[in-house]
Amino acid sequence: MKQTFSVYEPRTDLTSGGFSSMDCAVPAAIGAKLGAPTVRWSACSATVTS
Repeated sequence: MKQTFSVYEPRTDLTSGGFSSMDCAVPAAIGAKLGAPTVRWSACSATVTS
C-alpha cells in the first residue's frame, strides 16, 4: 500500500517504516490528532495470515 499511496502535503504521512508491528496505527493516529486537531486523520492497519 505504501508504494502506491500519494502524499500531497509534507509532514502528513506517519508510517512505522516496517520497523514496528501493525499495532502502531491507532496510537500514531491519536498522537497525530492531538498534535494537529484541525486536520482529519485516519489509520490503516492490516493483518496478514497464511
